[in-house]
Amino acid sequence: MSELPAGRYNSAALSGETALGQLLSNASVELGPNRAQDATAIAAKLPQGTSVFISHLPRHSLAQALSAVQSLHEAGLHPVPHIAARRV
Repeated sequence: MSELPAGRYNSAALSGETALGQLLSNASVELGPNRAQDATAIAAKLPQGTSVFISHLPRHSLAQALSAVQSLHEAGLHPVPHIAARRV
């Protein structure tokens, strides 16, 4: 197992929920554009205004991405379109 970056986490022994909480505090949430119908269910599990990234991969259409943006916004989340580096 690799070591955690110095200074980013409490150097005391991390265990269970503490370690998980610290790791997840810097995590991001992503929704595939083909899963716009899941926005309401996702919003029920996250604080209002949480940023949710919408990946835009070659296999997804722009219309799917825009639908996901709209669904997340209507559910009270903050949609963040994400253009995959391989698309640039």
